Amino acid sequence: MVDMRISADCTEMEAEDTVIPSKDARRGEWRLPRRGQKGFTIVEVLVALLILLATATMTAQLSIQAIHTSYSQQQRSTAMTLSLAGMEQVRSTVRGISGSEYFASLTKYYDESSSESVAKKLNEYGVLQIDGDFSDLKGDMSVVYAESAADTSGVSDPLVPSTVLNKNGTDYTINTAIGKCYRRQDKNGGTSTTSPGTLPGGGSGANIVCLAWNSISENAATVGATYLDPDLQSAYGNTLETDIKSATACPKGAFLLGNYIYSPMLRVTVAIEWKSGVTRSGKPQLYATTEYLDSQADTSLVIAS
Repeated sequence: MVDMRISADCTEMEAEDTVIPSKDARRGEWRLPRRGQKGFTIVEVLVALLILLATATMTAQLSIQAIHTSYSQQQRSTAMTLSLAGMEQVRSTVRGISGSEYFASLTKYYDESSSESVAKKLNEYGVLQIDGDFSDLKGDMSVVYAESAADTSGVSDPLVPSTVLNKNGTDYTINTAIGKCYRRQDKNGGTSTTSPGTLPGGGSGANIVCLAWNSISENAATVGATYLDPDLQSAYGNTLETDIKSATACPKGAFLLGNYIYSPMLRVTVAIEWKSGVTRSGKPQLYATTEYLDSQADTSLVIAS
């Protein structure tokens, strides 16, 4: 009888769920898992890893984008600062001297090749509007330079057509283009917005304040031009006709030609060029500012910007 009961009990035990005990590593004891406790399948683990990887990738991309944006903004801010500094250098060069001396002071270190190279570059960027070869320019201004450019050796921070400066790992090319242009006014008191003729590309110059001589004058002739100031006419009248179109000289003051009064102006454009991005291999960027200087003998002020 005893043997039979034991056999029955064993049969009942075998019919129940088999429970495998696990060892508690902290206590060194074997314990049974709690009822309903389960682990993760390999598919669930892989899905979780993929989600984490995608999240980390997006976060990294956003971080990189933010770094590039911040760096690009910093580069542009630096370019604006350099542009303002370049224009201040121009002002300091002519500060305290007569307008008639502006031309010689600003073009002291400007040679023909460098001046034309900078003007062509800014024309390609669309900052300047020039047309034709450099002996017969039309547009915003005509390029000017010194008859014999001075040597910059030993000169601290000279005003030159182009120079390169490195700031925070970025190379900035500082281009300073100087050109000659004229304001036109009817001698009877009319405004200077009278159409000066055809501009490059067929546009009208009616609303443009200052233009190159070949754009503002109907026939570009200079014969018969006379200074309004008798003293200037007496001192410089004999060279006025050639000074009007010369690339190495500028009229000393306003002059009369035909039915119009022409006032000589100097257009100064400071343009900062750099490549965007941390690697300095991005798209070329340009920031430019322009001011007009009245180069008449009786003034020493920047009159427009």
